Amino acid sequence: MIAYLKPIAIKSIRNIFLGFSLIGIAFFSFQLIQRASKEQLWENYSLGLFLSLWLLSQLLVFKKRQRAGSQHIRWQVLSAIGGMAFGFSFPGWINFPILAFFAFLPFLLIESESESKTGQSPSLFKFLYPGLVLGNIIATSWIANASFVAALFAILVNSLLMLLPWAATRYLRRQWPALGLWPLLVFWLTFEFLHHRWELSWPWLTLGNAFAPWPALIQWYECTGVLGGSVWIMAVNILLLEWVQQYKQGKKSNQLVIALVVLLPAIGSLIRFRAYTEHGTLRKVTLVQPNFEPNYEKPKLPEDFQTAKIVEMLNKVISDSTAFVLFPESSFGFFNLDEIASQPSILELKAVQAHYPHTVFIGGIDAYRLLTIAAMNRSTTRKQVNQDGREVYYETMNAAAQLDPNRAKISLYFKSKLVPGAEIFPYPNLLGFLKPIVEQFGGTLAGFVRQDKPTVFISLQGKAAPVICYESVYGDYCAAYVRAGAQAIFVLTNDGWWGHTAGHRQHLQYARLRAIETRRYVARATSTGISAFINPCGVVLQKTRYGEKTTLTRNILLQKELTIYTKWGEWVGKTMAALALLLGALAIGRPLFFKKKD
Repeated sequence: MIAYLKPIAIKSIRNIFLGFSLIGIAFFSFQLIQRASKEQLWENYSLGLFLSLWLLSQLLVFKKRQRAGSQHIRWQVLSAIGGMAFGFSFPGWINFPILAFFAFLPFLLIESESESKTGQSPSLFKFLYPGLVLGNIIATSWIANASFVAALFAILVNSLLMLLPWAATRYLRRQWPALGLWPLLVFWLTFEFLHHRWELSWPWLTLGNAFAPWPALIQWYECTGVLGGSVWIMAVNILLLEWVQQYKQGKKSNQLVIALVVLLPAIGSLIRFRAYTEHGTLRKVTLVQPNFEPNYEKPKLPEDFQTAKIVEMLNKVISDSTAFVLFPESSFGFFNLDEIASQPSILELKAVQAHYPHTVFIGGIDAYRLLTIAAMNRSTTRKQVNQDGREVYYETMNAAAQLDPNRAKISLYFKSKLVPGAEIFPYPNLLGFLKPIVEQFGGTLAGFVRQDKPTVFISLQGKAAPVICYESVYGDYCAAYVRAGAQAIFVLTNDGWWGHTAGHRQHLQYARLRAIETRRYVARATSTGISAFINPCGVVLQKTRYGEKTTLTRNILLQKELTIYTKWGEWVGKTMAALALLLGALAIGRPLFFKKKD
């Protein structure tokens, strides 16, 4: 009787959750449509929709898992647990990075249990992929506030790419079983290293980012960069798997090893955190946060109105001792770059600057440049037909500008690390066949103009790195500014796209990592918040609230020291990539040179 009732109870529970998922899909879809019609951000309603869709997908395959046996249901549950731990490891929600030490353990258990019990591995797509999708949803579903399609693409494709290290590990284990799951550490780090270096790059979910809210434990990032944190996290996960396996088999466990791997880097970091001393030149910096919401409000406001409000805020706080004033990304424009010096907004800023001859202005601009006939075939070329029927060819750029009272020429920097989809269409020569579809939705294959190397803004006040938005997530790129002489990192960003979600909070946390890696002060000017000052140990000294119109002023130190990470760059990633090549060669060569014994 009990055996008969158990399937009925499971079916009832499944139907209840199925009902919840369908209700969730209907409710959150309605909210998205309603808010879009009212020109309101979707906020976290997109998260609710994605979670409802994910739950529905898992319930639809539950019967098949049930028929396959209880072990398959166990793996499905483990995958979900791993996904939740992975997603909540990253800042923005609960800020508890210790979860990262356990996030991959459920996935590792699936891998180890499958081969030990069945002799063959289950489909990665069936059991690991759903968990990775869930983790990506929890951590980055806020992208949907800017573009629903881009968010869906990022979640599904990034999760799929994350299967590659697992597939490589599985192939190697078949050739060298004694290696266990340790090759996953090498292949995962290689994946993260390479994932930062192509046109579909997405460094947001690099494992080492998880510890950004707890900078006192990761001061050693000044030597390894954020990938050193990824090694730490992955190593602890694999050691925990071995502890579970040893415990089940009644063998001597490795608690001491786990404790040392966890505690030694943390204790060393705490010592460094306490002992670190700053040396440099004192400069007063002011951040302007105008609070123009970018999705619906800012496009409707005239340029002169926005500039007037910014100047009004500036006049209340600027003084003779102010060295730098920072304005957020896209604060001014859209105007012809070749006529920048005569633009009304620039002239207004120069009029203020005339009263403060020692103050340098650095801010974000949106600009375009008209093209000659000879330059019409560039990949960044855009076309517009004027009212008179004449075709105009131009290219656009997301840029930073420096207005130095001691220099007539305005210094410019074009954003280099462009957001895939929004600012660059990846591999247009390969994916050019999608052009009609992209244009149908108002898009274009032409991305923004970018430059390959960073430009350091130099003035009598010092040397500054004008880091634009998404670029602040790239540790090695920010370090390149410092190698080029930057004494402070000025992040100009606009996080108003995401609303009150985890997005803007994550972005702030990741700026703390750049401070530790380079031992530079970070001054972060944002349109809607959170603007902040961060010291070289990654401590947020002062910050604004999200969604407020305000300014922030503080003295910072311009520093010259170079960290090991700044000097050597991504040496951890390069080392892991070399090891991955070696392991790949061993895996391919074993069947050729080492015959299995009968």
